[in-house]
Amino acid sequence: MTSQHDKAKRWRLRFSVRTLVVVVTLACWGPTKKWGVNDVSNGAASATRLSIEPDYLFGVRNNAVAPLFVVTEEPEIAESSPSLIVLTGNRVKRVYFWFFGYVAKLPYERDLKN
Repeated sequence: MTSQHDKAKRWRLRFSVRTLVVVVTLACWGPTKKWGVNDVSNGAASATRLSIEPDYLFGVRNNAVAPLFVVTEEPEIAESSPSLIVLTGNRVKRVYFWFFGYVAKLPYERDLKN
């Protein structure tokens, strides 16, 4: 009769959490800067303001601050309609989570005084 200890053990990869964080950082930082900023600019960020107007008209700045996270600085819109756009003098910093095409706006916003 053979016991369970007599069977050959399966070899499994062993790694630390630090190794996992380093690998995810290295694997995701480049794509976030290359595609994440564009996806946020074209997708979810434009849904919060008028999607008709290009980003350069409002002076929107997008920046990848960490792997999978993009921060935008954009002017605050007080009122908007198809024919009228009223901007306040303030800028708003918003944080987005980007995951290879999926963009989610996080509930973190901060008013920046000019």
